[in-house]
This record gives sequence, C-alpha cells and structure tokens, in this order.
Amino acid sequence: MIDLQKTSGLPIKLDKNKQIIFSPEANKVEVDIRTYNEIKDVLMQPFAASKKTKFYYMYRNLCLNKNKAHIADNGLRYDITVIPGIKIGKEFNKTAGHFHKLVPNTNLTYTEVYEVLYGEGHYLLQKNDNTDFILIKAKPGDKVVVPPNYAHVTTNPTNKVLVAANWMALASKSNYNSIKNKKGLMWYYTTDGWIKNKNYSKTIEPREAKPKQVKEFGLTEKPMYFTDLPKLDFLKNPQNYLNILEKLY
Repeated sequence: MIDLQKTSGLPIKLDKNKQIIFSPEANKVEVDIRTYNEIKDVLMQPFAASKKTKFYYMYRNLCLNKNKAHIADNGLRYDITVIPGIKIGKEFNKTAGHFHKLVPNTNLTYTEVYEVLYGEGHYLLQKNDNTDFILIKAKPGDKVVVPPNYAHVTTNPTNKVLVAANWMALASKSNYNSIKNKKGLMWYYTTDGWIKNKNYSKTIEPREAKPKQVKEFGLTEKPMYFTDLPKLDFLKNPQNYLNILEKLY
C-alpha cells in the first residue's frame, strides 16, 4: 500500500492492484482504465503488447468533499493518473497523448499542469506545428506546466508505478485524433533512447528542460491540490499569461 497523502494532500492510498483507496473525507470516483484497443494506435510496437494489458488508470475530478463546490465554481478539475512501470517492446509505458481544444476567440489551446506524486515521470511536449519537442523529467513534488499549443504524453521510464496529478479547466476537451493519426508523437521514448516516428515527414531534435515552480501560478513546493484556485486562471485563460507561459521552457 502506498500512502499518497503527503505528496497529494488528499487522504488516499494506492493498493497493489493500482487502485486508489479513498477515505470518507475524499469523494470516491470511478476509475477509467486505458486498454489495448484504446492505445494500440500510438504504440511504436503494438504487436509487443498483450491485449489484456491495463496501460494506465485515470481518476477524474478527485477532491475533498468540503472543496467540491469551490473547485466547480472555479471551473476546474483535479485528476490522478496511475501508470504501471512496464514496457511495450522497447517503448516505455505512456499515456495516449493529446492536444487540448482552442480557447474561444483565440488561437491558443487550453493549458494543463501536472505534479508527480510517486515515482518518476517523463513528460514529452510537442508543439502543434512540430517546431519544438521537449522532454521534462519530474520527481515527486515537481510541477510541469503544459504550455498552450503543445501536445503532451506522460511516460514512466522505470519499473515502478508512477502516480501523477493534474489540474485542468472544465471547459477544456482533449483531442486524441491528430496524434493517433500519426501513430504517436514525432519521437518514441525507448530503452534504446529516442526513435524517430517515420509518420512525420520532418522532425526536430528533442531538447530537455527542467520542471519549474511558478509562484505567479501558485505552484510552489506545497502539494498542488492546495493551490489558491484563482491563481490557476492560466488554465482557463492562457492568453492573459503569455508573458509567463512563453518563457517557461
């Protein structure tokens, strides 16, 4: 049993079956499990995966019961994703990856912010015009902001479980199709290092950046769940914070 309260701020634990155990103070939500049919199209070696594999587990809209109305009033959602430490052939386990939809009356997509609660997560960020590809390595307590107009994939480069939380806007919707149609991002992250996705006619070399605390967004050393919610307005209105978002990485 892994106690997640210290890093998340929520009275929750993770059992050996990768299931979250909720205390009475936290709202119990149903798990959404990503299976083979939902992720096979973005795998480098789909033939190497068992069709019975449970790739990752998503718990959407978690909170303390006493905070539920306040979070909803701020138009936000707090989720937790559990990614087992497995490999699919040479490729590290990962999420399917997606872009977010455009913020109304802008040419910017909604943003998102992640925090590693347990294990180690490597975040792959790809700009929508394929002119930038970023790797960010994150450990417990690290925050990773996904800038507007970037797709993102979370990978688990270890043999241990990865548990990560995220805040996002309720108005944001995920677009999986553009990545699915290309069979993944432009690079696959593997035990042999980076392997180019041949479905892209042009690629740019990956570059590494570091996770950052962003005090203007309330992202400090404390668990992200306790962020002052008005400071997460950048998730809903990134167009008002480009002076910060464009300089993150």
